Amino acid sequence: MKKKICFLMIFVLLMSLLPAFGLANPVKAQETQVYLNGVKINTGDVLPFIENGRTMVPVRLFSENLGADVKWDDATQAVTIQGEDVSVKLTIGKKEAVVNGKNKTLDVAPIVLSGRTIVPLRFIAEAFGADVKWDKETSRAVVVWNIKIKDSTGNDVTVPAGLNRLVILNANAAEALRILQIPDDFIIGVSDSTSSYSPYLGLDNKPSVGGAFKPSLEKIMELKPQAVIAYGKYPDKTLEEKLEPAGIKVIRLDFFKPETYNNDLKTLAKIFGRVKTADEFMQWKANATAIVADRIKSLNAEDKFKVFGMDIGMGNNSLTATTWTIYGQNTSVHQGLEAAGGINVARDMKDYPKVNPEWVLEKNPDKIVLSAYEKDVLGYTVKDNTNVVKLRDSAITNPVISKTNAGKNKQVYIIEKHLLGGDKTYLGTLYLAKWFYPERFKDVNPNQVLKEYFEKWLGIPMKGIWAYPEP
Repeated sequence: MKKKICFLMIFVLLMSLLPAFGLANPVKAQETQVYLNGVKINTGDVLPFIENGRTMVPVRLFSENLGADVKWDDATQAVTIQGEDVSVKLTIGKKEAVVNGKNKTLDVAPIVLSGRTIVPLRFIAEAFGADVKWDKETSRAVVVWNIKIKDSTGNDVTVPAGLNRLVILNANAAEALRILQIPDDFIIGVSDSTSSYSPYLGLDNKPSVGGAFKPSLEKIMELKPQAVIAYGKYPDKTLEEKLEPAGIKVIRLDFFKPETYNNDLKTLAKIFGRVKTADEFMQWKANATAIVADRIKSLNAEDKFKVFGMDIGMGNNSLTATTWTIYGQNTSVHQGLEAAGGINVARDMKDYPKVNPEWVLEKNPDKIVLSAYEKDVLGYTVKDNTNVVKLRDSAITNPVISKTNAGKNKQVYIIEKHLLGGDKTYLGTLYLAKWFYPERFKDVNPNQVLKEYFEKWLGIPMKGIWAYPEP
């Protein structure tokens, strides 16, 4: 009995000493959740918690979700959070802070927990111009932040905080929202092309507002969205003139140009507090396609193949037409053909020139790439290659193509159009590179990369047939 009492006394004494030796975590009276503009923020291995009536969060919440730069000074135990026009400096264990050069007082001092710097949410958020509200019923700290962005036209736009009712005119933007893990129920209306462009997104049940370039403004206003996401140039400024007086913000982001896609994604991510997710996706994309640039860089000009690219099934662009619309400079297809190590026979032309078939015969390409629009040829819903085989056979036997080096050697390839669209040109480039230079890319499996894109970033299984012959 005496031994038990002695043990209990020692145990109680040790427990009372733990805080003095810094071995105990701060008392977390209540764990909570943080929502930024309607989207739940994942803070990783250290959950937000309440300390002395203040919500405490890892400092990386600001760098990963608001796009701020966070720097740590180990010597002074200070952390600096730098935004575009805001600078906040805090020191571990001290209630004094410096905001844009001015001294401020904190209610709760920053601490280190599990190797993470933990700071008071409200203080930092308000320094960045955000508003923080506490939802007692759900134990949520809700950060509402009006965000300043530069859109695809170069204009400065202030986006209202808390967007959760969107109309999407730009089909590529709908896919970007899925990559950023923005809930589908935020989308309350779409253009006709948005619902059909990517059937795997499951947006066909959303109300239609008409064409992407000529939407019904009446239908948009009936849905009462907070914002509309449109292309940079289309529709014209009538969209702003009619919608913004009704309190509907117009956000113009392209997503169809390979050279500006990353910037568009980062801008969209900033609006919803998904900067970290955007960075992770862009790193994955860079890693997935770096192999192409690495393996073709040793090719001399004389070693590269002459390549011709054209859409099939778009408007009047058919193999029997008297003129063909092709791809010159400033197009994503041109960029894909050349990124894969080809020499686009239309590289000296701009945009979408029209040529007669005999022009193609004069250029005599070594490889021909046809991008298919028709849903029964290639794509997510196609179950067999019956139609794509027919299309390829008709191309090879075409009176003009059959006389080119590509036709004679059956170097004619069919790829699903959207794999050479601006938001996915990097994926199409993998297929092209393996078709053009199979020996250099024999260990590369483009279908595997595409599968990872679907499953890892879109969160859906990969289906369908996307290219023929399969590289």
